[in-house]
Amino acid sequence: MKVAIIGSKGQLGSDLICACPSGVDLIGLTRNELDITLAAQIHEVLNCLKPDVIINTAAQHKPEEDNAELYFKVNAIAVRDLANAAKEIGATIVHISTDYVFDGKQPWDSSYSEDAKTNPLNTYGVSKAAGETYLRNILPQHYIVRVASLYGQTGASGKSGGNFVNIILNKAKLGEPLKVIDDIRMSPTCTLDAAKGIWKLLEGDYSFGNYHLTNAGACTWFEFARKIVELSGESCEVIPVPHTAYPSKICRPLNSALKNTKGPALTTWQDSLKYFLESV
Repeated sequence: MKVAIIGSKGQLGSDLICACPSGVDLIGLTRNELDITLAAQIHEVLNCLKPDVIINTAAQHKPEEDNAELYFKVNAIAVRDLANAAKEIGATIVHISTDYVFDGKQPWDSSYSEDAKTNPLNTYGVSKAAGETYLRNILPQHYIVRVASLYGQTGASGKSGGNFVNIILNKAKLGEPLKVIDDIRMSPTCTLDAAKGIWKLLEGDYSFGNYHLTNAGACTWFEFARKIVELSGESCEVIPVPHTAYPSKICRPLNSALKNTKGPALTTWQDSLKYFLESV
């Protein structure tokens, strides 16, 4: 099986390479090798490589920047072009999507299943939902893999201080109190676990469609931060605050927790975090 990973040096892409099973002919593509905003380049590169599977981890993923043109160019139009190119060469696409395709208005103790109705609240979520729709309508042989609140060894590109775990660890070492949002619920997920799940999806007998590959369980950002501090052995106070304590120009889903009902099972977010912190 020849597999091309788009965004191979990103947080998830790096772990997809680390977790790659033996026998896979792996091709890592960075933006230098493939700019997915250029349709002609997509067709040229993929027609040359002719991979059996394309894993698209590339995305414009900073919700704070309400740049609709850029979001749709990367998260929707590029996915359309990838789907058309994959159709030409008979390739399967694994497309990485997000919990932000949901509005977060589900009951507080509930989590979204794979077939729940999408209803995004902001430009980022709308563009990702549009990318999903293009892929479904163009290419039957696809996996839409939704992930959420990712953290990994590589860190998150474009985020000051890295991912949330990095940020909390760095602040906890200063010993100052941390004020963290306690009324937004999500599914924190280690990129290595998500990567292993994606490879199992490709190697197993799984039908095409939507999958939620997040660590099992859900928590608030406060609960997540408190567990990071506890497991790291640092001694600083973690204080719960409402999301209104940090005003934002965009609307975020308050409960975007995802549940995995049909894909490869991932470990709990608590166990995964413990293992991750022991390895850093």
